[in-house]
Amino acid sequence: MPAGDRCWVEYSELLRKRMFQDGVPEITVPMEEIHADTKTDVSFAELRRPGYWNPCRDAAKDWDTFQKNGIELDFEVESDGCIHFVTFRLDARRRATMERFQNRA
Repeated sequence: MPAGDRCWVEYSELLRKRMFQDGVPEITVPMEEIHADTKTDVSFAELRRPGYWNPCRDAAKDWDTFQKNGIELDFEVESDGCIHFVTFRLDARRRATMERFQNRA
């Protein structure tokens, strides 16, 4: 997401904490929840467009907010041409950290 957009920075941090607390390296989130939780000013219709998420998934310049927070993402474009869910996954480094944390418990 855009590097200067604070709502995405906060959301990526929230996701990482959520995955660590739940002990899961991956979560799939419905678009409605993403839109509500981020409080982004991007319209819901725009948020569901693949063109909005492609630069973030690919960590394009200034769209690497999630990657900077240790999260990779993926999505599928449904038959209606929209994205309904985004899957967020901890990167290898964060997964290793989670495993060490779980092994200590």
